[in-house]
Amino acid sequence: MSYDGSVQFTDVRRVFDGRSGNAHVAVDKVSLLLDSTTRLGIVGESGSGKSTLVRLMMGLDFATSGSVEYRGRDLKSMSKSEIHEFRTNVQLVAQDTSSSFDPRRSLRDGVRRPLLTLLGLSTKEANERVDSTLESLSIDPSLADRKPHQVSGGQRQRFSIARALVIEPKLIVCDEAVSALDVSVQGSVLNLLKDHCVHNEAGLVFVSHGLPATAFICEELIVMYQGVIVEQGSTSQVVFHSEHPYTRSLVDAYRTTASSDRSGAAR
Repeated sequence: MSYDGSVQFTDVRRVFDGRSGNAHVAVDKVSLLLDSTTRLGIVGESGSGKSTLVRLMMGLDFATSGSVEYRGRDLKSMSKSEIHEFRTNVQLVAQDTSSSFDPRRSLRDGVRRPLLTLLGLSTKEANERVDSTLESLSIDPSLADRKPHQVSGGQRQRFSIARALVIEPKLIVCDEAVSALDVSVQGSVLNLLKDHCVHNEAGLVFVSHGLPATAFICEELIVMYQGVIVEQGSTSQVVFHSEHPYTRSLVDAYRTTASSDRSGAAR
């Protein structure tokens, strides 16, 4: 198994102190191996622990117990050089694009920055890479000279995806990455993400509240409910042979949506 860009969870719990003094268990006893060999979907309703899992995965938060490791090193104790390697190989497409770009700088600067700081490219080389990546995502490169507030939410989301893809990481973590996009362009972006992973031998973690996009792009699925993984397996196994009641409710909604889409196409 390739361990380039791998992140491993071992019996991870994340507990927050509640306002009334009661502890809230956001993630409970999660064990996972995320690497460049697969595309994994993480599905669950709001409050299921998905976003906390992403923050732990990216080193933006730390486990109360258990460990989150990158290539065998705990994220909490990595050296500066190890953090640099981690940021180069593991990239996040955040759900909140309004706060993920500096409002004072152009979108080009935001997409280009990882190329300068992580890969050490010249400004000319970085700009060429940025333009190529934007064009692959069907983004007009001229929009890159605008500030974040001067483009739509959907366009800003695609710039966020471009920033993650531009340095060709080994693992891409997408937190509701297509939720801000029009349905008409979601499919093309999902295909681009899938193609990028295949051509660059990169892994993908795709986090969503529903099954349609996740089942389309991912080979394996886990379902989270109240901080716990209640279902885990190949996409076909989870969709066609689910056991947990919550998973079955997601599958029923997914099949209803798929049936409606087919009916609409037939008219």
